[in-house]
Amino acid sequence: GTESAVRVLLLDAARLTSAVGLRLGLSPAALSGSRSHRIWREPGAVAEVAVPTKWGADVLTLPPHPQLAEREGVGGEPGLGHFGAAEAGELVDGAQREGYHLLVIDLGSLLEEGHRGLIDQADLVLGVVRPTLESLPDVFRLATVLRAQGMGRKLTLVASGADADTEIRRLAREADVPVAGCVRPDP
Repeated sequence: GTESAVRVLLLDAARLTSAVGLRLGLSPAALSGSRSHRIWREPGAVAEVAVPTKWGADVLTLPPHPQLAEREGVGGEPGLGHFGAAEAGELVDGAQREGYHLLVIDLGSLLEEGHRGLIDQADLVLGVVRPTLESLPDVFRLATVLRAQGMGRKLTLVASGADADTEIRRLAREADVPVAGCVRPDP
């Protein structure tokens, strides 16, 4: 058949440490535009706030968690900062309505109800883990969270900045989580 580009939406759902847009080189103005400060269930929200990058993927960034923003809701409206299962479902539906073929989500370390809803709908959860003392416990944390939700088999690890014989592989075996591969350090 005919070839067509795969439309990719990167959802930065790390509400405490969002950085996907920065890593992809978005300007501050574009990054500001990628932050959805709207009620996520509104029709057309994905189309209005997704920002294209030079890499061919679009970025949508969820607003900061209300605790981080030091307020109970965005724009002073109570409950607007809540990220629940309904909001997660609408984001997935909105991405499909807009013709995205692949939705990649950076969950971050704080898992809210909406994050769990995204995991529930995911076909695969890739845990990217670096071989540092701070990151290695993430192997067990990710495995524990997904198994508690009955979705442990969705998790596969990627060792970032690691050699093939790292501690990550040993921990992954102990946690009974497969490792898809290692991204070796680049001097």
